[in-house]
Amino acid sequence: LPDSSKYESGFDGVTWFPYDLRKMSLKGGLLKQKRDYSLLRETPFGNTYTKDFAIRLIVEEKLGRDDVTDYLAINFSATDYIGHRFGPSSVEAADALFRLDADIAHLLRFLNDSIGKRNILVYLTSAHGVSEIPAVLEQNRIPSGYFRQTQAIQLLKSYLNALYGQGDWVKGYYENQVYLNRVLIEDAKIPLEEVQKKVARFLIQFSGVMSAYPYSAFEANDFGNGHLKRIENSFSPQRSGDVIITLNPGWIDKGDYVTNHNSPYEYDTHVPLIWYGWAVNRATITRKINITDIAATLSSVCRIPFPNACTGEPLI
Repeated sequence: LPDSSKYESGFDGVTWFPYDLRKMSLKGGLLKQKRDYSLLRETPFGNTYTKDFAIRLIVEEKLGRDDVTDYLAINFSATDYIGHRFGPSSVEAADALFRLDADIAHLLRFLNDSIGKRNILVYLTSAHGVSEIPAVLEQNRIPSGYFRQTQAIQLLKSYLNALYGQGDWVKGYYENQVYLNRVLIEDAKIPLEEVQKKVARFLIQFSGVMSAYPYSAFEANDFGNGHLKRIENSFSPQRSGDVIITLNPGWIDKGDYVTNHNSPYEYDTHVPLIWYGWAVNRATITRKINITDIAATLSSVCRIPFPNACTGEPLI
């Protein structure tokens, strides 16, 4: 997309280069100006500092210097924040990836020079993908949109008040999940599953909602594959909502950022997995695998037991 795009949220309305980070990070009045370093996480330099810290840690802790295997996890998360604020097709996202590539090159050169390729095993993957900005998709005649969850919850509250009488029936909405007031429902002697099913049937009527499932759908089921399996993988009886919804492809919640992830679709779930170093021969695998296979593969090549909760298979 063009550098200056009306679809990006940017920093204080600024959506184009150059960004004056020194000026943008100053907070407070003229006499009490302080540097706000939280801005780092939304710039490529957050990744660079993370890389530099990792290298310093390897040196100071003498990782890889003895016969005991050391494990170091590094999270380059600035690209996530930049994607939320500017979208995946922005010049800012391209700039961040270009700089991240250089940071990873520096890290790998350091590892090769200081420890040696034969003594390291690196894997690179991602927690998730990202949706294109719905407004960009709509401009290109691709079905998409924003799910206005605040309005939906307000209408849901009115519906439950009409159904069961005045009450604070809904606790809130978070990450495509509706949380009900279980104490109130129990005191009213209403079966919880009945309320969950009615809420699910009500929410399915909103624009952008592809499906809505009550808590009971995942409480005692084991799905083989598909969207329900992916929801089940994230389902926690102690934490999950009473109703879980999925939006249509290209749709996201209406929030502070211009785009989001957290869907079961290809753009969110298809991520890279790259191996480098010890015990890895040159090969490209095109068959579908799961990142749950990483733990099983690491355990296999290190000849140690699989983690207790491991569900993956070693990669051949």
